[in-house]
Amino acid sequence: MNQLQESGIYGGISIFKDLKMEDAVNVKKLFDIGSKTENPVIIGLPDYKQIAYCRDNFLFFQEYYGTVNPISEVKFSEAPLNIVYDAPYLLALLGKGKVEIRSVRPATHIQTVQLNKAMYISTGLRGTVYVGSNSDVWLLDSRPQMKNNVERLVSEKQFELAVQLAEKCDEIGDKGVMDIKRKAAFNLFCQRKFDEWLEIHAQIKTGRFQLLNYLQ
Repeated sequence: MNQLQESGIYGGISIFKDLKMEDAVNVKKLFDIGSKTENPVIIGLPDYKQIAYCRDNFLFFQEYYGTVNPISEVKFSEAPLNIVYDAPYLLALLGKGKVEIRSVRPATHIQTVQLNKAMYISTGLRGTVYVGSNSDVWLLDSRPQMKNNVERLVSEKQFELAVQLAEKCDEIGDKGVMDIKRKAAFNLFCQRKFDEWLEIHAQIKTGRFQLLNYLQ
């Protein structure tokens, strides 16, 4: 059983059930799993306060207590054998030793790695994932290229993912994250997405006079 706060989730062969352990145990069927999935795959995403359930090659999201979340499902190229979450990436172990890396929001393919006869996958320290076969263990380390990847994402105006990565990058720091958020806000302003623009400025606590300068 994989327990998260007061709610426990477990996977059976054909269904997922949500156990709420308060005064009594409430068992609620969520859905049947797809026929392509040999074993149930359940992933916790604590930064989103979400649980993700795999059905066939799709990953669906719910809040801890079963509420369906507006996060779009993530589609992998085939049904995963297992998935781990190393924010902001999902890493899916597929057949024939493939590891497919995708972001959650936006749901984007990042990279596919081929590892000979890989059978196991596990998270380590932040930014590190270990993959193993019967004879080898590999380290997938996102940290050395993290700053360069943030800079590339900013240059491509993919600010949502850039901010998520920047918040995990020690080389960038709080000031760097704030600068990226300001660029993201300006990009939204230019697209006339004013609600989202204001939301970012509320997060970074931009003063009223600074906001008025945008409108002049």
